Amino acid sequence: MNQIELNGVLIPYKVTKKKNKNTYFYFKRAGYIQINLSRFQKESEIIKYMKENAVKFSKKFMGYQNTNDQIRDKYMLLGKIYNIKHDPSIDFLVDDVTNTIYTKHADNHPIYYDYEKKLMLRILNELVIKHQNNPYVNIDNITLKTRYTTTRHGSCNVKKRNININLGLIHFEKKYIEYVLLHEITHLKEQNHQSQFYTLFEKLCPDYQKLRKELKEIYR
Repeated sequence: MNQIELNGVLIPYKVTKKKNKNTYFYFKRAGYIQINLSRFQKESEIIKYMKENAVKFSKKFMGYQNTNDQIRDKYMLLGKIYNIKHDPSIDFLVDDVTNTIYTKHADNHPIYYDYEKKLMLRILNELVIKHQNNPYVNIDNITLKTRYTTTRHGSCNVKKRNININLGLIHFEKKYIEYVLLHEITHLKEQNHQSQFYTLFEKLCPDYQKLRKELKEIYR
């Protein structure tokens, strides 16, 4: 597997040639970037593109990196970089004052996933309370779920009133989690991305266009 240094971070990557029209990047929790190369592009062009966008690639990689043969000393959570201090006497402790995680576990341990999931669900429930009394969409009796997904930031099952938010967003600022949640809440009333959807979405999230652009820049 090849490696590339982006923004001071050494990142393994694997290139697979595809018949796709576009090139796709998949940030694997196993600790590398899978690049499905378009039939119209050369690998050298993609490497140049990654170097030109080194900051956003390195930030996203740090959010997903979870190797079996390495121990990280950095971890991104809600847009902040946490130092990881390995202490054999501490199971798992997150210190938000010093931005430090104390743990005896390697970074592929399920305890990280459990913490991320609990934190995400807590944030989502707080956001639902915040928007509970909005005059546009009834959000009573919705079920919130979260898991890592590779294709979408969120999804909404209107009939079951289930909303699922990509757990990968836990590594980025809370405002992006709120943006995606409000997007899915809008789908409770407007299922298609037509003009009525965006009219309603803007009422719930006036800055949605700005947030959408920012999220695309950091989370491709």
